Amino acid sequence: MEHATKSSRNGSMSANQTHDLIVEMLPDLPPAEMQTIFFQTIEHGPESLLVPIEAEFARRGLSPYATYSTDSLTIGTTPQAI
Repeated sequence: MEHATKSSRNGSMSANQTHDLIVEMLPDLPPAEMQTIFFQTIEHGPESLLVPIEAEFARRGLSPYATYSTDSLTIGTTPQAI
C-alpha cells in the first residue's frame, strides 16, 4: 500500500466508494431521505450524484421537489403512512 492515500490506509472510504455506495442504496431509501441527499448534493456536490438520484425519483414516479413526510414507513418503494 505504498501508493495508497492516507484515507484508504486508515480505513476511510474514498469519494468514489462513497458515491457508489449511495447510488447502490437509493432504491432502499424513503423519498424524504433521498430528497435530503439530493439537496445536499446540489449544495455541496458532487454533481455526478444528481443524475442517479433524479433517475430514482423518476423511476418511482416522484419528484425531488415535492414535499415528503419523514413520518412514513417505506415498504418496498411505496411510502405508507404509519
